[in-house]
Amino acid sequence: MKWLGLDIDFVDAPMPRNFPMNAEKLVNIRYFESLLHYKFHDPSLLVEALTHGSYMLPEIPRCYQRLEFLGDAVLDYVVTTHLYFKYLGVTPGPITDLRSASANNECYAQSAVKAGLHKHILHASQDLQRQIFRTVEDFEKLDLVSTFGWEAETAFPKVLGDFIESLSGAIFVDSGFDKDTTFQSIRPLLEPLVTP
Repeated sequence: MKWLGLDIDFVDAPMPRNFPMNAEKLVNIRYFESLLHYKFHDPSLLVEALTHGSYMLPEIPRCYQRLEFLGDAVLDYVVTTHLYFKYLGVTPGPITDLRSASANNECYAQSAVKAGLHKHILHASQDLQRQIFRTVEDFEKLDLVSTFGWEAETAFPKVLGDFIESLSGAIFVDSGFDKDTTFQSIRPLLEPLVTP
């Protein structure tokens, strides 16, 4: 833009959010900050990231979906760059396969269950509760030592993976759009990452 003679000042500053809420009443902030090794400046982002569309209160103006949209793109990018720099001698085809195996809703959903995130989702859907209960019950029966937790034969509700993405989006926005901080916070939930 400067080459064209346009002086643009790009500043990565989060837009102010004026959501007056007592986030601690809705979500265990300390638990998530300990789990993610990240301290939220705006805990309303964490509440939004964990709120399903069936659980709307006046003090929660949005559900997780916008943060999930953002977090999906951020996770795809950080996983891609991680693989790109970690496996320098690997050609694009196998790196694409590694990314597909690492950055997908099924892996994210399993990560959410392994971390116990399903217990913290704010929702008011009996159907979703039944799906999560059945999924967790099936998941706990798996031999995770032999499968590393990634080869489950059970179908996970999409919303479980969406919450990993929405948490990523919340951290990304709260950290001032810092992709490295986002990856450092979410990566432990995704371990073990797929390798060649």
